[in-house]
Amino acid sequence: MSKKNLVASGLIVLLAGFSDPAWGQEVTSLKRFRIGMPNRGVPNLGLMAAQRYGFFHAQRLDAELIVMRPSVSLQTLMAGDLDFSTVLASAARASVSGLPLRIVMSLTVG
Repeated sequence: MSKKNLVASGLIVLLAGFSDPAWGQEVTSLKRFRIGMPNRGVPNLGLMAAQRYGFFHAQRLDAELIVMRPSVSLQTLMAGDLDFSTVLASAARASVSGLPLRIVMSLTVG
C-alpha cells in the first residue's frame, strides 16, 4: 500500500469516527416537552404509539404524555407547565374568550 493510500485510508477512518456519536463523544440531549390529553383513547393513539415505538426519540424528542381533565390541561398550559394539549373543544372556547392559544389540528380518514 502506498503512502498516499495509507494517508487517505487514515483520514476516512478518522472522519468516520468523528461523525458517529458513539465514537465522536458527541452529547445528544433530548428536547423534553409535556403533552396533556384527556384520556388514552383512540384520538390520542398516535401519540401513545409514537412514544412506545420510539418515534419521538428518533427525532431527539422526549415526550411526556399526561392524562388530565380538559380544564386542568388548559390551566397548566397557560401557566407554562404544559407545552401542548390535545383538548379541542375547551381550547376553542378558551381561545374565543381571549386566551392566547393556537389550535393546530389534523384529521385523517382511514
